[in-house]
Amino acid sequence: MIKIFNLFKKSKAETRVDIDFCSSSYRRYQNKQIVIGPQSDSSGCHTKNTVIRVKTNMPTNPGYSVFIEKSDEHTTGDTSVMPIPMSIVHANKYITVLKGFGVHPNGSRYLDYGLTVRWTDQRIEKIIFHLHDRDVNIEFSK
Repeated sequence: MIKIFNLFKKSKAETRVDIDFCSSSYRRYQNKQIVIGPQSDSSGCHTKNTVIRVKTNMPTNPGYSVFIEKSDEHTTGDTSVMPIPMSIVHANKYITVLKGFGVHPNGSRYLDYGLTVRWTDQRIEKIIFHLHDRDVNIEFSK
């Protein structure tokens, strides 16, 4: 389910975005090379159901919260990645780029994370989760 509010309108207020993207497969890239491991097929594709959520924060807390959940975690409520605070750094009708901000309680920087949403006809084509400090990109698709 995808809910988009004023995504392509420019305004002084932060754009409101609520996304629930259900992915049935993903590919992991490191140093721009597909990582092929024991849990992937020969093309590097992992067939693991994952949900990527982008939720608009409350007005007192600017930006968005990004969650990544494996499908088997819906019953437990545990997530693979803690909510990551992000803000939009670029948006047009084909792509939305978010970048993390702030510091995790353990001292790691949220700035090391990013998210790219690729759009086709106002539908999500794929979402790429970036781990900038490790040169890793995880590309989620339907």
